[in-house]
Amino acid sequence: MITPFGTTPTTEMAISDGSKANAGNIGLGNLISKAMGSSMMSSKGDGSNKLGDVYDHAWGPLQNLLGFSGVAKSCAGVADQYTPEARAEACAKIVGNHCNLLKDICNPRPTLNIDGTSLTQTELIRVDASLSQYVDEGLREAARRLLGRGQPTILHPSPEAQEARAACARYLYYRIQSTPGQKPGRSPDMGEEAAAAMKAVLVEVGFTSWEPLKTLLSRGAAEEVVGAAASFSKAARLEAAGKLVGNHFNLLQDVCNPRGGTNIDDVPLTQTELIRVSAASARYVDEGLREVARRLLGRSKPDSLSSTKEAEEARAACARYLATRIQSAEAHKPGRTPDMGEEAAAVMKAVLNEVASGASKPRVDVHCAHSNALAAGLESLALQLRATGELTQGQANEFGAMMTDVANRESDRDSIVRRRNSIDSRRSRTEPDLGSLRAPEQKGSGMCTLL
Repeated sequence: MITPFGTTPTTEMAISDGSKANAGNIGLGNLISKAMGSSMMSSKGDGSNKLGDVYDHAWGPLQNLLGFSGVAKSCAGVADQYTPEARAEACAKIVGNHCNLLKDICNPRPTLNIDGTSLTQTELIRVDASLSQYVDEGLREAARRLLGRGQPTILHPSPEAQEARAACARYLYYRIQSTPGQKPGRSPDMGEEAAAAMKAVLVEVGFTSWEPLKTLLSRGAAEEVVGAAASFSKAARLEAAGKLVGNHFNLLQDVCNPRGGTNIDDVPLTQTELIRVSAASARYVDEGLREVARRLLGRSKPDSLSSTKEAEEARAACARYLATRIQSAEAHKPGRTPDMGEEAAAVMKAVLNEVASGASKPRVDVHCAHSNALAAGLESLALQLRATGELTQGQANEFGAMMTDVANRESDRDSIVRRRNSIDSRRSRTEPDLGSLRAPEQKGSGMCTLL
């Protein structure tokens, strides 16, 4: 039974205010040798041992910052909710063991861990090894945010990259151990606050697809909406959307909880009769929840939902599960605080069913997913500008490439529209009026609060 985080020392990590390197900081060489000396796993000859080493050079700047400057006393984003000591411990675990951590997250072997011994948490869903570069990118950004230093990474905007980072967060949420009782016989990876800080930042990095919805929520719900949500008050829709957007990750982990006996807080389940959704389908549940939140708010253009059978079944199973799981009155589950008011619960369930059934299905816009990914990249860029007022040359080049890609896509779409208009014009000149040919009209015929 192994831990992916090795034995990185954390008590010696120094905290710095950013003015200069703290004299009490542990030296880089000492830090890395202690962190990696006893944790590097032996090669098994299948290529999986090389995953972390491919990207090792990219960790140099973070290793320097951690070893010589230490962790900033304050930082941006969710990491600032945690103490510098907790952030230092979490950051040192990632940076000092990044090779093993990446190998564990992207382990391609279904029954063996990276040390060649039998897996013990086989219910957890790892990330495909082909997406390891995006996982590594996300881990570096998580470490940087915990440090509160360095230049933010413009995260790769492709849907595959976003899902890789999200899957990494989902996996490590259950994989990280912070108390002996969570996994008897295995030493905890880190302290409880350090684990909480790491998980929070991994979610922040992994679920950038929710950032546009957070912005929409700050504007409130629209006065008029369409579909199932239109039958409910604006206040109820806003309450339901706020619960969903504000707790989306916990909700997703609850809906797709891979563990049969405990809930997301490691407490024994109380509603064991409810059927959850397979963790392997979490990405489809997440995209469905985002569309539910958008319809509740009545703002923005819809994302195109995956149309595969697996995706449709996942959204339907999510709606069935939450129909019983959401609590709107004390009497529904004595001893547990209701998740929301009765009308808010009613509108959420109605829109969940609508999205699951495909009703009011939006016209698919093939550019929506790419546009949202670009928005996430721009949000990262904005954070960098707000923090430092400048960009590195590499970031500027990457942003320029993204904008060129957008321009090319728009050009391709304009060409398609012009061809369609030309075809329609020729048809209108050559085809007969179909009105006279129309057929005659036919007549008759765990006890924990969820949100």
